[in-house]
Amino acid sequence: MVSYPVPAPNYPEPDYDSVVETWFDTMDDLNALFFCENWLKTVDPDHKNFVDLKSIGSIISEEEVVVG
Repeated sequence: MVSYPVPAPNYPEPDYDSVVETWFDTMDDLNALFFCENWLKTVDPDHKNFVDLKSIGSIISEEEVVVG
């Protein structure tokens, strides 16, 4: 999923132009993507062509569904 900021009166301008989210069922699934040969040799090196690599950040988190 890619989310883009929208104008929000009375809120500051964001420091980013998009947020990318990915979901995996397990850490093994996450690792299977980010450590596979295609990712390491083709996909990840291409990021420098369209992403400001100095400005990105990432987190790995676990979703917790909260129902009140």
